[in-house]
Amino acid sequence: MTTFTLMGLPWLAVTVFVVCRVLAGILANSLYLSHCRKIVRKVLAGHGGAHRRHAELQKAGGVSYTALVIALAVTASQNTLINLAVRSMPKETPMHSSVHLPASRPDPDLEYAEREAYEEELRAIAMTAWPAGVAADGNVCIVELRLTPPGKVLDANVLEPCTLDEAQRERLLVEIRRTDFTVEGKMRFFTRHTVIGLRG
Repeated sequence: MTTFTLMGLPWLAVTVFVVCRVLAGILANSLYLSHCRKIVRKVLAGHGGAHRRHAELQKAGGVSYTALVIALAVTASQNTLINLAVRSMPKETPMHSSVHLPASRPDPDLEYAEREAYEEELRAIAMTAWPAGVAADGNVCIVELRLTPPGKVLDANVLEPCTLDEAQRERLLVEIRRTDFTVEGKMRFFTRHTVIGLRG
């Protein structure tokens, strides 16, 4: 059924379902009863004496291990054939949308490098707000920004660690809130919330 569906023959898959699942289920009991009666008639006709007949019926009944092995082999073969059929089917070429679909997947290393460059540009912009007269070397400060596109500051806070005193922190935040963090050509990396580490 799976193979026929993948081959674009759903009607054949439905036919297999009806024959193998529905009809087999409906007729299973009557087929088994007919099989049993056939065996009983054969034993009664070919053997005399109740004890002998009973022994032959016991012998004719039970589970057939040969049938079990055949069933397992058929199932394994069926799964193998389905896998081969699916693998041999031609792969569909994805339809390209007129809106935007990249011709190829972006290089993850290049994407990472561009994101790193964007974050470095944000840090350089933030460093322009560093308090005048305060040495950048040896000092460090973590700044939390909440932005709105393309780069306007909605809110800014100082996070620890920060080696600046209270007055220096306040001067830094005042300047950062006036700063535009727009980076042309990198808006795909823009996030409304970002944390920037400032150090010399």
